[in-house]
Amino acid sequence: MLNSSNIIEKLQSLEHLPLDNYRIEADALTEIAKDHLLEKPSLSGLLVVENGQVIGSITRRTFFEKLSKEITLALYSRRPIKLLLNNIEEEVLKVPASTLIVDAVKLSFSRPAESLYDPIVVIKNEEEAGMIDFSKLIISQSEIFSAMNQVLTTQESDLREYAERLEEQGKSVQEYARQLEAQQLELQLRNSLLEEQKAELQSKTDELSAKTAELSAKTEEIGGLNRRFEEVGILLSKEGEKTFAALSRGVASVIKFTEEINDIGNNFREKLTIIDQGNNLINKISKRVENLSFQASIIGSSMPVTDPNRIPFNMIIEEIEKLSTQIAEANTTINEISKELRAPIGVLVKTAEDNQSVVTNLSKDSQKTESALRTLSEMVQK
Repeated sequence: MLNSSNIIEKLQSLEHLPLDNYRIEADALTEIAKDHLLEKPSLSGLLVVENGQVIGSITRRTFFEKLSKEITLALYSRRPIKLLLNNIEEEVLKVPASTLIVDAVKLSFSRPAESLYDPIVVIKNEEEAGMIDFSKLIISQSEIFSAMNQVLTTQESDLREYAERLEEQGKSVQEYARQLEAQQLELQLRNSLLEEQKAELQSKTDELSAKTAELSAKTEEIGGLNRRFEEVGILLSKEGEKTFAALSRGVASVIKFTEEINDIGNNFREKLTIIDQGNNLINKISKRVENLSFQASIIGSSMPVTDPNRIPFNMIIEEIEKLSTQIAEANTTINEISKELRAPIGVLVKTAEDNQSVVTNLSKDSQKTESALRTLSEMVQK
């Protein structure tokens, strides 16, 4: 039997098929060939050889048809087989060894009805290599068709398995799409949280700006008071100048306090700048998250699971994780800024306390100044 691995080889030509190669010399007696064919019923015929060259071939059917009558049997049995060959008119079909089996079968069926099932002579290297029985030719062809059918059946089974694998992969792709959709929803939720945090930071920034403006107004107000104190000092008498000397020291303290207030205001402005940078970073991160989410959606919808380009999809996921880390860093920066704001606020409180003491001293000095002014007024009236 043929197997699927040598179908192509068997389809190529007749040269791989077993041949009957019974040869007999032209001057040998005909009865010798008869006895040999009777002993070997599987032989399809014989080749007559003279001086090492095949001069003709006789099929088994033709041989025994010629000797079926007693007169012909008596005439040829004891005489050279060459005489029998010369009295046979029909020729055996000769086919090159390179002929395909299917083509050889077609040529066999094109013969006359009486010789339709006769063997054929296979020619190789321009010589008769042997005979092959028609039944063996048909069997070989049927074996080829059977092996081909087996291959086709195997291929059909493989195609079914492949289709099943594709269906499973399709389910996997749907599951990946579902997971990607869930991740996209999660990213949208995170974006919403970032927007809320951004709004909260903006509110705190506005509050700090308002406080800074209030401090600036207080600073200007104190500056105005300083100018008024200087004008009053010019009008004071010598005693008033002495009294205001102490007041000047208080004023200097107020000025120093004002400078500290200004430094704190500048510090607040720097922290506000950092907070703005944090807001810009959060905006950039938010946009990148949205962009990566969009890219992940496109890749997830078009990428087969077996595609090696699946690695870039994992890289996008890693990028999203990096962006999450950057968001955490931004939040950390904001927390650090809040911590740093506590110290300046504490200084501001301490400075306010010191200012209260200065104001108290200024009040006492003012009372002295008022007394001196009353005395001065009395003296002027006198």
